[in-house]
Amino acid sequence: SYYGGQTPGANQVLFVNGDTDPWHVLSVTQALGSSESALLIRTGSHCLDMAPERPSDSPSLRLGRQNIFQQLQTWLKLAKESQVKGEV
Repeated sequence: SYYGGQTPGANQVLFVNGDTDPWHVLSVTQALGSSESALLIRTGSHCLDMAPERPSDSPSLRLGRQNIFQQLQTWLKLAKESQVKGEV
């Protein structure tokens, strides 16, 4: 309740979960808006996306990491544009 549960009202947050992680049922698994994205990695386990890449990684994990990278690139680009415009 203190942090907003499954509707935290945050900005630039990507909730990453694996569908085999038992904790995913307590997390945000669907996007809540443009600045609160969610990613559910099929056959993914707890924190699997944070492990180093391996040749044995599943296609869903590889795609998940690409999505995370793309989201971070988008947010960093927006932050850079805000700095150039003098917005803080």
